[in-house]
This record gives sequence, structure tokens and C-alpha cells, in this order.
Amino acid sequence: LRVPVVDCGRLWRTGCASSGARSERAGSSVMARVAATFLLLALCLGPGVAEDPRNFSDATLPGFHFVAYPFDWMNDPNGPVYDPVHSMYHLFYQYKTPREWGHAASRDLVNWVQLPVALSCEESYDANGDFSGSATVLDDEDKTILLSVSTPESAFFFAVPTNRSDPYLKDWSYAASEPFYTSPVMARDPTELWRGPEGQWQLAFGTENGTALLQSQPGSPSPLDPGNVWESPSMIQDNTLLPGNTTDERFWECPDVFSLPAPPKDAGASVDDVWVSKFSKIGPDGDWYYLGQYLPSDSKFIPSSNFPRGVYDQNPNFYASKSFFDTKQSRRVLWGWLKMNDWPSDDVVYNNSVPAEWQNAQSLPRVLSLVPSSTDSSGDGESSMQLTSYPIPELEALRGTELLQDMDIVLRTDGLAHLLDVTGRMLDIEADVVASAPGVQCGFQVLRSQDGETFVEALTTPATRAGQASSLRILVDASIVETFQDSGLTSRTQFLTTGAGNGVAVVSRPPAPSGLARSSASTSQSHHCSFTGVRIWPMSPFNFDTSLVS
Repeated sequence: LRVPVVDCGRLWRTGCASSGARSERAGSSVMARVAATFLLLALCLGPGVAEDPRNFSDATLPGFHFVAYPFDWMNDPNGPVYDPVHSMYHLFYQYKTPREWGHAASRDLVNWVQLPVALSCEESYDANGDFSGSATVLDDEDKTILLSVSTPESAFFFAVPTNRSDPYLKDWSYAASEPFYTSPVMARDPTELWRGPEGQWQLAFGTENGTALLQSQPGSPSPLDPGNVWESPSMIQDNTLLPGNTTDERFWECPDVFSLPAPPKDAGASVDDVWVSKFSKIGPDGDWYYLGQYLPSDSKFIPSSNFPRGVYDQNPNFYASKSFFDTKQSRRVLWGWLKMNDWPSDDVVYNNSVPAEWQNAQSLPRVLSLVPSSTDSSGDGESSMQLTSYPIPELEALRGTELLQDMDIVLRTDGLAHLLDVTGRMLDIEADVVASAPGVQCGFQVLRSQDGETFVEALTTPATRAGQASSLRILVDASIVETFQDSGLTSRTQFLTTGAGNGVAVVSRPPAPSGLARSSASTSQSHHCSFTGVRIWPMSPFNFDTSLVS
């Protein structure tokens, strides 16, 4: 079964209205158009038509960030993958306690069909939980999708679709009665598989010593071959051997090793691809990455001193991220867990007498890219490129009619916010800003209460020079605010913890106080932010079909 791809966001906003607008035409023609519209809407909705369970009586419930249904605990994104057979994206994630693998599917990474739980601790070896892992599309006749999963006991196992012809891949089966590998040391979070130089099946996984390699014997025909012998001969990246003779001797969770195309016209790039080694510092302490090269012959990642080490997001509660290569769009897409809640108490949250509530969300899907950079953060000019993460363009289908278009304003850094004649709890904001002096920060207050006491303040990073220009994009979703500066060179996720406001204001913040004696009055008079081209759109919740679990 192959279902045509439909621009569902555009259809929801224009389909029925367009049919109605043509009512002066012949009745049969109108009825044909209406029938066609509803047929396409059915394709958008997926397997059935069910009332969206998100009635948004909870003002903090996000509308266009993915939140699992039925509402319950959710954490790490697992195994995001594009299925080329059915033109469908799949997202798995850590769900409930003990951990299961929740599952949802989408044709556009925007609108979602909630599917039944994919893995639910049914074998003896995963009875205590199905921890994080990945998905691989094998290059065989059936394009088999293989889930690689870890357990609390450091065992790894495979799962496969029960019915490959089902476009939603609702049912999954354990590939074997035993794990294919059990680590002698604490280990978890296997990546997708790839072929090594001698035909081995290889993957990476997380340990307290860094990112480790796991591989089969050379020439194995399939990772599912029961005759495979799996071993972990070496580390892909040792956390005791980092650039500058530094160490980071904490457990590296949720590793990710992949390549990105070097930016065009980058004179400093001597290779076509640059490799990324990402890890999540247990704590959590955020998602970190190195840029460098991967040596297939040695199965080693070599970080480069010329490229900066960085974080995907300035908020350490953007955590346990997972990327996948989107073969449909030829891009690398990133998901991250937005840890908004404390770890649950099993006997309180999950007993039958207490209804489960939504807890945590997945980030917006982001495209990872490399762009040229003339200098690094130290100013020595060595770094030739930087990594960016920026929302996928498909999300713009959820925009409504602009609330504000091309507004310009200059605002002094006197601590006063300039309230805009715009309200909304789901918004997309774009602006270009110029900071008048080093240290100045420019931005917006969103989700602002009427008394101005509660809000989320989304700002640029402190300017490093006078007249520094930056671009801002701020996506506001009820209680989640994702801010992207300079097309994703810097990103920051924030959460609204109290209040339920919907106001928007422009703000300009002075440099942080220094040792020099200087009055705040003179500072506010001399420093300012210039905002140009401010545009604000309302955002609609995505279409959420829960008919298969309702």
C-alpha cells in the first residue's frame, strides 16, 4: 500500500473554504470538489478519524511539539527513521515505567498518527525495561527496518515489523529469544548499523569510558544471522583522550556518530565530509558534540582541534537526542528530549488510582548542517566551520495569517519592555536585531501575563562587538519556547513553569555590570537594540490521529 503525500497543513486551512467559495458553480462540480477534499483529509488523518484528545483545557499543553498519548511519562527519542517502502516517518520514544517503546508515524514530520506501543518488555531479557536505541533500514529486498534496543542489564536485542506490508508498522516482533550481545560492562543506547571495511556489521554504544564499537565477524550477510559473533574490540571515542589532554569521565549516553557535508566554498575544508561524534553527559548535563574525522580502517573518531566542541542546545534539559538521515529529503534531522518534569515516582504516578498526565515533550525536529565560520570563539581564526540546528521548513505549514508584518523599533536598554499588540500561546516570531554595544542582548518576552510578572524571555547571546547584527526565530508553544539565533548557530530551549499569559513584548538588556563605575542611567541612555522586519504568525496544533489507541 502506497498512500500519496499530501500537504496536510495547507489542506486544513484552505481545502473546505476553497470548495465553499466555488458554490456558484454547478452542483455536481461542487460535490466532486467537496468529496475530493474530504478524501484528502482522510489521507492526512491516517487510519481513522478520531477526536483530538488534546482539548487544551490545560493551557500548558503543547500543540505542535510531540507529546505521547495516552498521556504518561516520556523521555528519549528512539529510532527515528524514514520508511522508503511506505513513504512514512516513524518516531519511537521511551514511554512509561518500566520503559517501553512508544511509537508514532507521520508523512511530513509535522502531523502525527499515534500508534500502539511497539515494545513492551515481553521477553525475559527485557522484563525490566526497553532502554534507548535506534532504527536501521537494511539494504535487502524488503528494506527491513531493524530496531536495535538496550536493556538495564546491558543487553542488546533486535526487533522487526511483524507485517512489513502495513504502512504504519503497528506490530513488532522480537527477532530472537536471546539478546544478540550482552556487555561485560555497563552499556546502553546502540546506534543504527553500518557496514565496516571488511563487511562487518558495526554500531556504536554508550559506556562510562566513552563511545564504544560493537561489530560482527567480517562478511556477515545480515545482522539477523543467528551465526553472527558480536564483539566490542575498541573505543570509537575514548572520553579520557580528548583534545587539550582533557578528560570527561562520565557515562556517555545516547551516542551518535555520523557525517555531514562540508559547507560549500569553505577554503579551510580539505575533505568532502566532516564527522560528528555526539554524546549526552549523564546528569543530565546537555548534549555535546565534537567535529572531526572518522577512520573506518581503525573504527576511530579523531576530534579536530580546528573545529569547536559544542552543544546542540544551551539548555542541558535538551537531552538524549537522536538524529537520523532523512533519505527522502537528503538531510540529517535531529530530535531531542525536552526534560520538563522531575523523574517520576513509580508508586505514585503509575498506580491505577492516580490518572497519568502528560510529562515532557519531544523537541521540534531540526535540520543539522555545517556552515563556514571565519573565526572560532577564541578569536584565533582557526575554526573553519560550525554546526547549526534549525527547525525543519515543513513546520511553516502550521502558520496562520500574519499577526504582525515587518515592524521596526529601536528600544533602549532601560529595563522596560515594549508590549506589542499581539497575543498568542502558539506563535512563530522572526526578527533581525542589532545590538549597539558589546554585552547588549535583544529579544522578546513571550507567554507574558497581563501584570507582566510571569513570562519567558528569549534573548540573543551577549553581543561581542558594537553594531553586531543577528537574526532571531522564536517558536512559542504553550509552555515551550525554542529560540534560534543566526539560523541555528545558537539554540536555546526554555520552559514556562508558572503562569498562563499570552502577551508578547520586545526587550533590550544592557551589558552585565563590570568593575568600572558607571551609572545604570547612562548605560540605558547610550545602549539600545534595533529591531527590523519583525514578523509574527499564529501557529496551529498539528493534526493528531489517535484512532488506533483510543
